[in-house]
Formats: sequence, structure tokens, C-alpha cells
Amino acid sequence: MIKNKKNLFLFSALFFFIISFKCNALVVGKIIATVGDKPVTSVDLINEIKLLNIINKGALSNQEPKILQRIGLRSLVDRMIKQIEIDKFNANRFSQAVVEEEIQIICKNLEIDKNQLKKVFQNNNVPFAYLEKRIASELKWNSFIYQYYKNRIKINDNEIIEKLNKIKKRKFFNEYLLSEIVLEKISGEDFNSEIKKIKDSIKVNGFNQTAIAMSTSGTAQNGGNLGWINEKQLYGEVKKEISKTKVGSVTKAVSLPEGVIIFKINDKREIKIKIDLEKEKQNLVNVQKNKQFNTYSSLHFQNIKNSTLVKYN
Repeated sequence: MIKNKKNLFLFSALFFFIISFKCNALVVGKIIATVGDKPVTSVDLINEIKLLNIINKGALSNQEPKILQRIGLRSLVDRMIKQIEIDKFNANRFSQAVVEEEIQIICKNLEIDKNQLKKVFQNNNVPFAYLEKRIASELKWNSFIYQYYKNRIKINDNEIIEKLNKIKKRKFFNEYLLSEIVLEKISGEDFNSEIKKIKDSIKVNGFNQTAIAMSTSGTAQNGGNLGWINEKQLYGEVKKEISKTKVGSVTKAVSLPEGVIIFKINDKREIKIKIDLEKEKQNLVNVQKNKQFNTYSSLHFQNIKNSTLVKYN
């Protein structure tokens, strides 16, 4: 945690002066876009840009104003498209306790406590409720996807048995500290050029900023950070690419049903685990479920995005 009040002041003031300066070109209260019948105002955009910068430790501070506005607007539009679908199905389930858990994760990443985080938002003239509402919106979306697709989830028992047989023969497993960039499906003729754009951006702007600017995953708001992932949670081509990529490097682009994914290996460690086969079996079942839910979530979003009218003013 940040104990030094001076450091906390610098932490929050840095965001405020840099981002406020770059947002000055926006006319306060102006409607800058319409998603379906929902307006997006310049106030929404300024709050979104500041929030993204705060939770990413100021990573956006050096971006050009046009790029900042593009990043913030895309984030807002995507969330509003999801909200329209949530409202359509009256899917308002979420847990306030999980909202608090997500806030604590942000605090941990920033190395400050909740009161200090509130102070940072206050110093940046962003209501803390804006963050809470944003988290709740994503939780509602996840709950909607679960309810909508839960009966389509299929568990591959043979795959689980095969994995369990491999796991029980081992004592040590690799864990990877991963970040991701997820892209929508890319047609064959455009694949190489689009991936080159991403790789070029990573070289110039870094992986985290590229994830914020270009990734379609929910992790984009946190610079693509996935945290520590055990190799037991990885499958197929994803596992193959991650296992052969050196720490600090970026994997080749991997094509999945929901799109294309690129990983950065931030760190790697070997851990010893005492195997509980029943727990391992349940973990593998959960991995399969989550993998399918993530695919359904991505495909569902792409479908509604394609059918939602977005007007930019």
C-alpha cells in the first residue's frame, strides 16, 4: 500500500493534469455518439479516459488526444452495446460482494487501499460510483451469458480423464504470468497485415497500451493482464505457443472460434502441487465451462455489435 501521502498526491495529480489537459478539446455535455438510442456525451468519454488511465497506473498519459478519445469511445460503445442487450432481457443479476472483490483487485494492482483509490478518483473529478457501475455492468453481462448459454455447455469427459492421468504422474507444474490481446475474427487475406499492425503497435507503444487500445477482451481495461495461469488450465494451440515462448516475449497469433489471441509471457515459475484428484477434476470441468462461456460471450457480442447502429457526431 502507498503509505506516503506525498506519493499518493503525485499518483493522483499526475493523472489529473495530463489527462485533463488532453481532454480540454472536448465540449462538456456534447453528445458525441449514439449507440442504438443511447447517447454518449463528452462527460462520459472524459470519465472513461480518466478511469482507464487510473486503473492502468497512468499508462495512457503519453498518448495523443485523438488516440485517447478513440480508446475511451470504443470502450464506452462496447459497454453500451452490452447494456442494450442486458436491458432487452432484463438481465440485472449481479453480486455487490463481487463488485467489492473487483475493486480490491484494482487496489492491489495499484498498491493502494480503497480509501486512497477513492481519493484518486476525487482528485480526477471522476465519481467513484462510475467505477462501481462499470464493474456491475460487466458482471450483469457475464450473468446474462451464463443464463443464456448454460444449457449449451458440453463437458468432454474423455479429455478430462486424459488430463487427470497426466496430472497425477507429475509433482511440478509451470505457471505463467500472462497478458492477452484478443481480436475479432480476421479474414484470411487480411490476417497477416492485421497481425503486423498489432505487432508494430506492441513494439512502439508496448503490450499493455496496445491491449487497451485494440483488444476486444474484458481484460483490455487492465492492459490485458490475466495474472498467473497454471499450465493445467491451458489447452491445444494456446498451451503449445505459451510453453515455447520465452519470458518477456510475445506469442504468435492463435486463431480460436471467437477470434484471434496473442499472449505476452511476463514471467514464469515452477510450483509443486499436492494433487487432489477430485479437486483437479472439478477444476478441469470449470476450465472447460469457462472456455465455452468465453467463446459464447465473444461471439454473442460480435453478433449484437454488428446489428447495433452506432452514429458518431
